[in-house]
Amino acid sequence: MIRSLLLLAILSSMNVSCFSIPQKRFKEAYIEEFKLVYFKSCLNNTFNNTEIRDLNKRDKSGMSEPILGAHVYSLIDSLTRVNASESFRLSGDSGELSEGSEGIAAYRVCLDAYTGKGVERLAKRKYREGKKLYNVE
Repeated sequence: MIRSLLLLAILSSMNVSCFSIPQKRFKEAYIEEFKLVYFKSCLNNTFNNTEIRDLNKRDKSGMSEPILGAHVYSLIDSLTRVNASESFRLSGDSGELSEGSEGIAAYRVCLDAYTGKGVERLAKRKYREGKKLYNVE
């Protein structure tokens, strides 16, 4: 009986230490997840077809738990709808595209957003706002 309780106590302490994530690592994970969700949402909203949605659902990149918060997911969806309209605007701008490349500039717009500093700055801001909201140090 005592051995069982001791084993349970050891396993419990291991479980806590394995799942407590240092704040810096959580911040990095939050920012990367924000950018990935932004990229996937940008593709979904730009292409607006079931094949892209199915591919994004099957893709296992990122976190398995929704760590951003419902309001952040909603914000990302709204912003990527703007990106989608930017893709369509660029598709009509033949001065930037080579001959024969008419169509939606979805990958260019979504990748530019993913690799640019704007989405990363927004992710950092939302992380700081979340920390204040939930009183996390």
